[in-house]
Amino acid sequence: MKPDQIHLTDWYRLLFGQAPLTFMIEVAGRAIVTYVILLVAMRLMGKRVAGQMSAMEITIIVTLGAAIGVPLQAPDRGILPAIVILGIAIIYQRGLNFLAFCSRRAEVTLQGDVVTMVSEGRLDLDVMRQSVMSRERLFSALRQAGLVHLGQVKRCYLEADGHFSIYRDQDPVPGLCLMPSCDMKLFERQFRVPEAFACRSCGAVLRDEGKRPGPCPNCNNDDWAPAVQTTEVGRLKLPDELEQDD
Repeated sequence: MKPDQIHLTDWYRLLFGQAPLTFMIEVAGRAIVTYVILLVAMRLMGKRVAGQMSAMEITIIVTLGAAIGVPLQAPDRGILPAIVILGIAIIYQRGLNFLAFCSRRAEVTLQGDVVTMVSEGRLDLDVMRQSVMSRERLFSALRQAGLVHLGQVKRCYLEADGHFSIYRDQDPVPGLCLMPSCDMKLFERQFRVPEAFACRSCGAVLRDEGKRPGPCPNCNNDDWAPAVQTTEVGRLKLPDELEQDD
């Protein structure tokens, strides 16, 4: 459009663009056809697409969205090219899934693999670094599972689809507190283990009488926190209850 054709009070242009009003009826028809085609495409791509998607499946969905966007809005574009793109995307996705089914190497390359985030109450820092996983995001997942310190975690896996699989230790040991900073001191005061310290970097626990340990033998970090341990009947007291006990 030419600059002199643009007016802020031109409501018809703002609402309908340069297309005639009758094109809105055609848009409704195109939307219905596109919805049916997308519904069929999603069914053909399997139940996995309706759940937590892998990176490959997200890529396919973005491709589908880009394919159907233009035909819905442009009167000079037909629906057939979008249908062809959808068909290619479906064939591509099903072909890759079949390849992943036949080959373990292809499956790992296309969809990723399971990695261990926590083992025996310790963080695997190398795996977390490779997975671009922050401690706070991991701690948040552990807190949502009802855990309060790393000593309660036997294993924590990061699945290929981004979910966490968490397995509790039947015999918890002292560990690094998972509570947020606003409640950490309150929790450490009540459940800390005497003479035990947890590395704030990897969660390794060392016992050292009378003083804090030196560099962590697991990650060489020199920042320690009191190790904590709870029991099944343990209850976090509020600050006013602690004052009454004192």
